[in-house]
Amino acid sequence: MGEHNTYKWWKEAVGYQIYPKTFFDANNDGYGDIQGIIDKLPYLRELGIDFIWICPFFDSPLDDNGYDIRNYYKVHENFGNMQDIKTLIAKAKEMDIRIIVDLVLNHTSDEHEWFVNVKKHSNSMYRDYYILKEGKAGKPPNNWGSFFGGSAWEKLNDKEYYLKLFSKKMPDLNWSNRKLRTALYQIASWWLELGVDGFRIDAIAHIAKDTSYKDSTLESDTEFVSDWSKFSNLPRVHEYIKEFHEEVLEPNNAFAVGEVGGDPSVEDVLKYCAFDRNELDVTFTFDHMWCNNINEASSLTELKTNVKELKETLEHWQVSLIKKAWYPLYWNNHDFNRLVSNYGSMKYPQQSAKALATLMYGMWGTMFIYQGEEIGMENYPFTSIDQLEDVQAKGQYEATPLPQREKFLRKLFMTSRDNMRTAMQWDDTKNAGFSSAKPSMLLNPNYKRINVKQQMSDPNSVWHYYKKIIHLKKSNMTFIYGDIVFADVIADQVIQYARFDDHNRYLVVVNLGENDCEIEIPDIQSIVLSNVKTTKPLGNILKLSAFDSYIFKVK
Repeated sequence: MGEHNTYKWWKEAVGYQIYPKTFFDANNDGYGDIQGIIDKLPYLRELGIDFIWICPFFDSPLDDNGYDIRNYYKVHENFGNMQDIKTLIAKAKEMDIRIIVDLVLNHTSDEHEWFVNVKKHSNSMYRDYYILKEGKAGKPPNNWGSFFGGSAWEKLNDKEYYLKLFSKKMPDLNWSNRKLRTALYQIASWWLELGVDGFRIDAIAHIAKDTSYKDSTLESDTEFVSDWSKFSNLPRVHEYIKEFHEEVLEPNNAFAVGEVGGDPSVEDVLKYCAFDRNELDVTFTFDHMWCNNINEASSLTELKTNVKELKETLEHWQVSLIKKAWYPLYWNNHDFNRLVSNYGSMKYPQQSAKALATLMYGMWGTMFIYQGEEIGMENYPFTSIDQLEDVQAKGQYEATPLPQREKFLRKLFMTSRDNMRTAMQWDDTKNAGFSSAKPSMLLNPNYKRINVKQQMSDPNSVWHYYKKIIHLKKSNMTFIYGDIVFADVIADQVIQYARFDDHNRYLVVVNLGENDCEIEIPDIQSIVLSNVKTTKPLGNILKLSAFDSYIFKVK
């Protein structure tokens, strides 16, 4: 896989994640589609995007927004058809945009032909494609809890249960079965032959399970225990991924990004993507997404970023992985809060969006932007449980004891995945330019204030700032491959680090607070990028107002 400075196209590329249902509706039925992505390729190219990661568009009952796949070889009719995919691949390649497909290999839909056959026939050849166990005295086989609340097991028949770490309509696959693995490898190879350039592999950390299937001994207030040690980052995961790399990824020169939850350590991550491992190219971990008081706050106005923790988390991964593995730079995806709502400021939304972009994308690694991040889209203003569509949120709500539900609901309004899955805000016309029909998903009422058209016409907008930082990243190899050193700063709301190599030295300074402060800086040659308008000469004392950020070239 090469060393840190060895060229790979994805190291120097900028990625953009698309949630197709909510991106753009080309046929005006209220539902985003593949043609909508095709129509917006020029927009992505203008922004500076080199590859797109597309969330699932496969045939699916849509119990979990397409992550429950019914047929891996068919496009869901809401999104279009296979010819649309072929056209997308061809048009994207004409614009030098590569395509990464979101591949779900931990589970299928319960409507997939394999599982349908299992339910229909007691001697089905596909029984060993899934994880089936007899219950105990009318209860599930063990006390494992589901990510979506309740038991991780669901009844198959009078005696047996099947494992489902997520929704009951998403039975887990049995990766210990070689025939199952071969079938999955054939699916992946088929898509690569069609012309996609790689995969983001969903829930890859969970494909190996503790096959003793013993009860968790963790203490819990609930009957079913959320014990990730039973199905996260287990040793056999790496046997499976190495095999997948050898049989699928390497022969096709495919890019592979893995979703690695389960609170992985640096050592865990290096097992997945160290340069000498021959497994994945990069992994998504989520430590830096939780550096605030979201578990205690009851509304977005109460959220407070723990800047010290955020700095330590970013530094931990940047310093620990450099020269050993590659790193993805991202603030958002389809499962987390909108960036401005999570770490930014409702008082200074544009300024904080720019500051946060400076902080993240000034570091080393491959940029991943989530749709709408480039214009500073915000969380939806929920007021009722009935507005939530997210199966995970609903499952967790139902599993919450009645006396605690009101408090938990306030938290759900902040954390529900629906916040990331509102319609893309293209302009200030009806339905935000997403569709002429009523959108089949939520539309944030702030679209008249926050939209692509307005921001593309405003040179001081968040969109233009993202375009500038993308250009800086792609035109200056120090920001791709250069070393990084974080500094200790007296002002506890400021994060500061240096990027440098044999040719250049840069200083990145970001104030993540609403208060003014001063810090000491070295002699500066020039301002490379900033969200502050200033013509004043800079001395060695830098005055920072709310969410000010700078990238300096140092003498």
